[in-house]
This record gives sequence, C-alpha cells and structure tokens, in this order.
Amino acid sequence: ASRSRRRRGRRATPPASPRLRFTKPQLKKGPAKQRCGPCVAAADASEKKAGDDKKTAALADARRDLAKAEASGDATAKLKAASKLSALEGELVTGLKPLKLGRGRGRGRGRLGRGRGRS
Repeated sequence: ASRSRRRRGRRATPPASPRLRFTKPQLKKGPAKQRCGPCVAAADASEKKAGDDKKTAALADARRDLAKAEASGDATAKLKAASKLSALEGELVTGLKPLKLGRGRGRGRGRLGRGRGRS
C-alpha cells in the first residue's frame, strides 16, 4: 500500500527537471543542438516574420516593375511583369506556388512505337 501511495505522490508533484521543457526528438539531438520548446517557438516565429517580410518586398518589387513596364509601352514587358505580379499575389492568397507546366506529350503523335508487331 505504501508503494502505491509513493507512486501517486510522485505523479502529483511536478518534477523540477529541466528535461521536461524538451521534447523527445530534441533530447535525442544531443546537448549541442538541443532547443527547449519556447526557443523553438521563438525561432519559428522569427522565421515566419522573415518569410513574410521577404514576400512583401517581392510584391513591392513586382509592382514597381509593372509600373516601369507600363511606362515603357513594351507589350511583352507588360505581360511578363503582370504575370509575375499575379503569381506573387496568388501565392500570397492561396499559399501555393505557381506551377510551370512543361510541353508534355500532347496529342496527335500517332501510333508510332506503341505495342509489338504493328505496322
């Protein structure tokens, strides 16, 4: 009976060990690379802020490029700048980067090279 009371008592009092601030994967990294939970959260927040700042700077650059292209009157430069701006704005709204599609196989290649023994 005293053994079970000791177990319950141990669980009830929070241990003062600093290891509790670390997750299991962080503890496995070793003392040189370990980071506690609050340190990881702070690093994630600073990385997110840096990424947001980079996106807003890229958006401002794209708007400036579009204004320059419209002032120049070159249609291809306008189209290129407008498509870059719309891709950045779309990425900001959806969180997805634009895909650059390749030429692909397409249609109309005929039946060359399919199957065996056909002529």
